[in-house]
Amino acid sequence: MSVPSESPGAERRQHPRVPVGGQVHATLPDQAQDVTILDLSRGGFLLESAEPFTVGSLHQFRVALKDGRWMTLLTARSMHGRSRPDNGRHLTGFAFVEPLGDDARARVHMLVEHVTSVVSY
Repeated sequence: MSVPSESPGAERRQHPRVPVGGQVHATLPDQAQDVTILDLSRGGFLLESAEPFTVGSLHQFRVALKDGRWMTLLTARSMHGRSRPDNGRHLTGFAFVEPLGDDARARVHMLVEHVTSVVSY
């Protein structure tokens, strides 16, 4: 008996993505590069940057709401990347590093909740 294969581009995420609508600011404390988080979930996020990230590399991000009400540090691994032909910037998908631990899980949950409440108004 064969197992049906997934179609190309099939959704494999365990957590739904939330567009952040410009409400989240992120930096890499060890680099002078600001990045733009485009969407996030409890499992990870998609960002846009001027420089590409190496697939499989680990990075720590300082993530904050644009209004400054909330900030945290989160570690994530780059999972895939591509260049945008329209502006030469780079899109990279990141997954939060497992095991996250209770504190980091709570911070990710709070970030998603903050963004969801801001975007939904």
